[in-house]
Amino acid sequence: MKATITFCTMVVGTAAYCQLTITDNLPAVNIAGLLEGTGVTITNVEVNCDGGAMGHFTGSSDLPIAEGLVLTTGSALQIAGPADFFASTITSTGSDPDLLAILGWPINDACVLSFACIPAGDTLLLNYVLGSEEYPNYVCNLMDVFGLFLSGPGISGPYSNNAVNIALIPGTQTPVSTHTIHGGQYNDPETFSCPA
Repeated sequence: MKATITFCTMVVGTAAYCQLTITDNLPAVNIAGLLEGTGVTITNVEVNCDGGAMGHFTGSSDLPIAEGLVLTTGSALQIAGPADFFASTITSTGSDPDLLAILGWPINDACVLSFACIPAGDTLLLNYVLGSEEYPNYVCNLMDVFGLFLSGPGISGPYSNNAVNIALIPGTQTPVSTHTIHGGQYNDPETFSCPA
């Protein structure tokens, strides 16, 4: 089985407590090595965003992932900042057609990681966390979105390369974004388009 997986994100920042080490501007060969695991081969790594917007992190934080890749709309080196520090910078990487299809309005500073994945078996496990400096205060005014698009033999979806988005709220077909996952405490009662 060969599948192509594309991570697309609009922003990943975190309001969590962090003691992280971050390395940005990674060569494709390093990214492939970080993604590979037992029984999984990664090839054809492509990154479509500013080199400083994507990086490798290790360390401790309030997040349940101790090591991985970070994709941002700003600077990867700034994700470990305090919750009241807005780390966004304009990377001018523009939009992404798949994220645009999810969101329905213009995308700015998209960061896209694509790769081919060849698992030895029929199951592939990926962990991800969407973080946003807009969460929870601006969830109804600004929206950050994450897509995890899977394409390959036998897959027929509405996104590029007939991909399907598997970054969904469990038990639904609702994509993961700050607009779709929030407690509603900052909702404007007159705005019915942004319920909890």
